[in-house]
This record gives sequence, C-alpha cells and structure tokens, in this order.
Amino acid sequence: MRQARADVVYHAQHDPLTGLPNRHLLLERPRQEMAMARRRTAFGAVLFIDLDNFKTFNDALGHASGDTLLNQIAAMPHHGVDRRAHGL
Repeated sequence: MRQARADVVYHAQHDPLTGLPNRHLLLERPRQEMAMARRRTAFGAVLFIDLDNFKTFNDALGHASGDTLLNQIAAMPHHGVDRRAHGL
C-alpha cells in the first residue's frame, strides 16, 4: 500500500516521458530547497529550458522524434554534474 501511494505521488509530480519534475513540483520545491539551503548555508540553482519552435519540430518529424529529443535534452544536465561531489 505504501509503494502504491508513493507511485501515485511520484506520477503526480513528474513528467511521464522524461521523469523530470513537472510544473506542480516546480512551484513547490523551491521553497523547500531554499529553507534547507539556509539551514546548511548552501547554494542552489534552478535550470529552466525553453525549447523554441518545438511544436514545429514535433509536427515535422513526428512525436517519436520529439520524445527522443526531449529525453536527450532532459538527460544533458545530469552529464555535467558529479553527483558524488554534490551529495546527490
């Protein structure tokens, strides 16, 4: 039962295609993270990526190509972060 509840919460807060936090979580999480950063005297950042003309790309090459592009872009920030060095 706990796992089912956790799954429901996760799916309510993350994009089903990329697994990234959705708009709902984006609006909620900064408050929590800022409070935690103040307690730890740490810093944080938010990365917002806007894809100009994505609809044109998606319409021209198809939704499968658009989904592939979104997944590749979603994975990019993770490649530049040393998760061990940042406690992630």
